[in-house]
Amino acid sequence: MIRWIKAHRSGLLFVLIVLLAAIARIGWPGLTEFKFDEATTYRSAIRLVRDGIAPSLVTSSVAGLPHPPLMANLMALPLIVVRDPAAAVIFLALMGTAAVVLTYVLGARYFSRRVGLIAAALFATAPWAIFYSRKLWPQDIPLLTLLLMLSLYALIVERRWWGIAGAAVIAVLLPGIYLG
Repeated sequence: MIRWIKAHRSGLLFVLIVLLAAIARIGWPGLTEFKFDEATTYRSAIRLVRDGIAPSLVTSSVAGLPHPPLMANLMALPLIVVRDPAAAVIFLALMGTAAVVLTYVLGARYFSRRVGLIAAALFATAPWAIFYSRKLWPQDIPLLTLLLMLSLYALIVERRWWGIAGAAVIAVLLPGIYLG
């Protein structure tokens, strides 16, 4: 048994890190901040699901500046099934957990397993990463950023030309979440 644990130590640590990330992000969705900006994004997503009215721009409380509607469109996906803000929070938390997995993949693939495990563990437990991974009005979505990085690494390091397609798609999507 001990020999098996030593042989599979990296895999077990990876599973524990992902479980920790999932519990920290998915657990207790009611503690998520829900103010004007979050309500505006949620309301736009509900209008899309209920009435079929696609949001053109979402106004934020920051000097009334409009933001692109991609976040409201993303929020509409879980709201098709359950029309509750907790569904949207859990959906974003799942995306945040997937970002922890991709952090490991990026670190392990291009550096070492140890780098991947350390980076994933730090990302899984970082308080602000947990806070923003559950927020309905995030300024970024780490899952998309990591997909961009993996595409760029595939293009530049591995010389795989499909990486340019992935990088281009994600580079177009990222400003659709937040212009900053």
